[in-house]
Amino acid sequence: MKREKLKLYYVFKILVSSILFYASLKFENVAGKRLIVLAFSFIIYILIGVIRESVIKKERLYLFSFLIDVGVIFFLESNSKYLINYFLHIFYILILLEASLLLRRKQSFFVSIITLGVSLSKYFILIYYKRSLSSVSEMMFFGVISIFIVSIIYFSQYYKEEKEKKDVLYAELLSAHKNLKEYSEKVERLATIEERNRIARDIHDTLGHDMTALLMQLELASRFIDKDINQAKNILLELKDSTRENLVKVREIVQTLNPDEDICKGIKSIEELVEEFCKKTGVKANLNIEGDMVKANPSVNITIYRIVQESMTNAVRHGKANEINIIIRYMPNRISFRIYNNGLVEKEIKEGFGLKAMRERVETLDGRIYFSNHEMFTVEGFLPLEVKGND
Repeated sequence: MKREKLKLYYVFKILVSSILFYASLKFENVAGKRLIVLAFSFIIYILIGVIRESVIKKERLYLFSFLIDVGVIFFLESNSKYLINYFLHIFYILILLEASLLLRRKQSFFVSIITLGVSLSKYFILIYYKRSLSSVSEMMFFGVISIFIVSIIYFSQYYKEEKEKKDVLYAELLSAHKNLKEYSEKVERLATIEERNRIARDIHDTLGHDMTALLMQLELASRFIDKDINQAKNILLELKDSTRENLVKVREIVQTLNPDEDICKGIKSIEELVEEFCKKTGVKANLNIEGDMVKANPSVNITIYRIVQESMTNAVRHGKANEINIIIRYMPNRISFRIYNNGLVEKEIKEGFGLKAMRERVETLDGRIYFSNHEMFTVEGFLPLEVKGND
């Protein structure tokens, strides 16, 4: 309970308690010694409440202070002229309310049971000495009212505690979501950096080497231009072929830099890729789509796109192929692919960066990919249409 609200409650408690106590004194016309005893007891009751909040820190003493409250009210009732003083009886309800506000549910329930028992004890005494229907009815009335109040307090505290647990859990979930988002952004940044580093290595290892070779060939051609014109022509022809190859490599790198959002259109993106590749390289590429096309997860479309892109690039770069066949088949719960070419076939397949990247992409999506070199180099495999953990 907040400090400001607690202060307001104690002002309210002292005000209501003072009115009730004054009414009980007027009801009995108290005077003399008994007035001093009752007034002193009432002051003790008020002081206990003040001390409880300002001084007592230990949990057991805090709980015990409520039991002292019950004892003080019982003492006030015991010194009353009448067996039942309704004004004093209301003090028990104040104790129930205060316990519900300041104690945990189990502790509050314990205090409520003690308070309930003590407050009804006088009715048992009344029935013992005076068995009448009115006495029993009165006891049952106040008993039901008290039990009703205790029940309301108990369930309201239960609801309050459950709400606090949910609030804590919600706060933890928000924190976890924030951390996960930050982690995801960090991973994305690292992936971007890694991709840039890979492209930089590719440029350095391929274009850098080839451009150095081109420069040396140009110097060699310049030496032969006056001495042996035919030899110079042959060197320039080789330079032309090398330059064309390097231009293809540059275009491949530019294509790799295209954002994934531009290649999420499924088959349409692949058709555009194949058409553009044929125009740029002069290679014949046959794209066959089988089955009924269905909407696939964006990650699946991106992966299929990258596999086709890498397979065509490898076919021209390493296999010197002039014809590539691409078969994509849609099935009820998966997409299969098969890409083969008429290029040179090596005896042993060595998985370089490109093939490893394809395998990692496919296996990340719970798919499978296989490479074979029987007669023609072939890339084939499948991907599930829906990917676990993605919407």
